[in-house]
Amino acid sequence: MAYNNKPHFVFVGGAMDGSHGAMKYAMDNFHLAANGRAHTSKYYYWTGSGRVPIAGGIGERTIAAECLKNSYSPLCIIGHSYGGDTGYLAAKLMKETWFHKSCYVDLLITLDPVSPLGHFKNFSKPKNVGKWINVWSTVNKGWNNRVAQVGGRWGRQISADLDIPTQYDHASAYNMLYNTQGPKAAIGKLF
Repeated sequence: MAYNNKPHFVFVGGAMDGSHGAMKYAMDNFHLAANGRAHTSKYYYWTGSGRVPIAGGIGERTIAAECLKNSYSPLCIIGHSYGGDTGYLAAKLMKETWFHKSCYVDLLITLDPVSPLGHFKNFSKPKNVGKWINVWSTVNKGWNNRVAQVGGRWGRQISADLDIPTQYDHASAYNMLYNTQGPKAAIGKLF
């Protein structure tokens, strides 16, 4: 798609991102990928109290509404853990509910996505997504990785345009985004 506006990036953190800040840290360091180029961004996260304000559909609608407000810019949703699931569902919701030309997601990046129904299930690429990159951790040791396993780690996604296994820990959203071949280059193409 051709746009005249600067790209808009929606960062969606997973469970407890409000307290441990894995995705917030990745967003705060986005200048590494933006390389001084103009862009806008918005950050959402799940609460660490166990109360999940963006779950049960509310999150998907919130993220979809954010994208729709910026639909005349190149759009990129970057989600980590439960935020990866929420970002994926938001993109899918925009196709199913409000699909028209302005609901196109240029790039969807899921970083070791987790969902209660995930557990190594293969998800199809939403039709309104230009490119889907799935980065997933192969690490099973340690508390963070065990929580991801119990929570429903997606793992390999054969429908993703680029499916990247990594040795980074589940909580390493920064490394999955900036130090893995693929995501940083794809982000650069949105500028």
